Amino acid sequence: MHNKTIIFLLLFLLFLFSLPVWLSEYPPLTDYPNHLLRITILKEFGNAHYNFSEYFKLRNFPVPNVISDYFILFLSNLCPLQIAGKIYLNLYIILLPLSLFYFLKIVDRRKIYLGFFSFFFIYSFYFNSGFLNFCGSIPLFFFALAYWWKIKEDGNTLQFIILSFLFLLVYFSHIVALCVLIWVIPLCQILHLMGKKNMIKTWASLAPSLLLFLSYLSYLFFFLEESSAPKAWGYASLWGTIANFFRYSFISFSKVEALFYLVPLLLLGIFLIQTILEYRVVHEFNRLFRWRKLSLEMTFLILSFSLLILYFALPVYFGGLWWGVNIRLVPFVFLLGLVAIDITISSKFLRTPISAFVIFLLVLLPFYTWEQYNRFQEDFRDLTSGISYFRSSQTLLPLMIEPAGFSYNTFPFWHSWAYYHIAKGGAGPYLFSDQQQNVFYINQLPRPPAPTFFKPEDFDIKDYLRTYEYVLIWGHNLLVEEKVENHYSLIHSEGKLKLYEKSEEEQKITER
Repeated sequence: MHNKTIIFLLLFLLFLFSLPVWLSEYPPLTDYPNHLLRITILKEFGNAHYNFSEYFKLRNFPVPNVISDYFILFLSNLCPLQIAGKIYLNLYIILLPLSLFYFLKIVDRRKIYLGFFSFFFIYSFYFNSGFLNFCGSIPLFFFALAYWWKIKEDGNTLQFIILSFLFLLVYFSHIVALCVLIWVIPLCQILHLMGKKNMIKTWASLAPSLLLFLSYLSYLFFFLEESSAPKAWGYASLWGTIANFFRYSFISFSKVEALFYLVPLLLLGIFLIQTILEYRVVHEFNRLFRWRKLSLEMTFLILSFSLLILYFALPVYFGGLWWGVNIRLVPFVFLLGLVAIDITISSKFLRTPISAFVIFLLVLLPFYTWEQYNRFQEDFRDLTSGISYFRSSQTLLPLMIEPAGFSYNTFPFWHSWAYYHIAKGGAGPYLFSDQQQNVFYINQLPRPPAPTFFKPEDFDIKDYLRTYEYVLIWGHNLLVEEKVENHYSLIHSEGKLKLYEKSEEEQKITER
């Protein structure tokens, strides 16, 4: 494949893959409204109209996983918040393939065309869940690793300072990506037998990020109040862990999406198996035992499989602190494995009809994604239609009876009530995940929090009367609606949305 063909195809696919986000009035990403609300809290913290300062305090500690917050916050001063958010989303869509092409060019430019496999990871479970910081960390990871690979042998002091800055960007983007870097780089140093001088420079570049990471762990476990939650390790069953490996990486809206990923996954599997067989693994390990440098393919094969082993060894969640610990390793398993593919094996792929079929899938995937996104748009307009009926600086209780819509894995409407607080301020249950990683922390909350995955027969609206002035119901359940209507008055209804305001009689009783 010629360079001009690669560039043209790359630009064409980048254009296609950016369309679903730009064309969506409301990108249906589960945590996206929650993300925009966090940024609104930062932006309007001192604004009395939004009264966020009554519920939150700013955190001075340099917590990780915040780079997207500050990036979108900066852009929101130049354009509307929704546009700023879409710019960040498209920046990720563009940077992920570019980072893989850059990485492959630096490590082994003969395999640069394998960078097209990265497009299959753009609209992943992580993206459609709205894990913006983690998604943004993947291209930063590959830019940092590629730059380290470029200068590892003869880099000067300035280049290692730049490398240190890239490592810091990875830390502030997502700590899992930083941990993978901390795992991958020493393994590369061992397998490629680098000199002590270069190892010292590398670790000196990593030092600021490592110190921040260790300081953050100390802060988290010893000084942060939220860390009082039980710190139990949560594992899935073996079959569940295997299923999650594919389910949480590639299927977001429907099981039909599995068809898009079946061909590239089979190809990657075949390429890697052939590489293992043709590269004589035992012979390669004998080279290592004799203190000789391993081949490039074998080095990255070990890196990829070591992360796969860690995926099965690590838990799904760690207490009340982190969820999705192991599943966030999956993109790195596949993308690092691209370098492990033998060039003679992968070049055969270009001369078969399968390569044309893969390109066809890549062109079809953004259209399929847009069709899925478009199906949510009318529902989002219904859900947000009650904003004008919601008074400023009020409390809102969301009862999300149908948070998933037709999605298989993600819950596009789960945090969409946040649009009400983005527009009018006030306080809700603030279902922020990973509160220890936000630049603010919860000072006081309306209590009790909104029920999640609740049984209608167990729901009691009386538990929430003193706290919430409004109730938002998304979905239909007559039992829940009857309980709410005993104390709240319906002020707006549209599609699956019903918005209630506390009745005057109930308000008087509450104020006594």
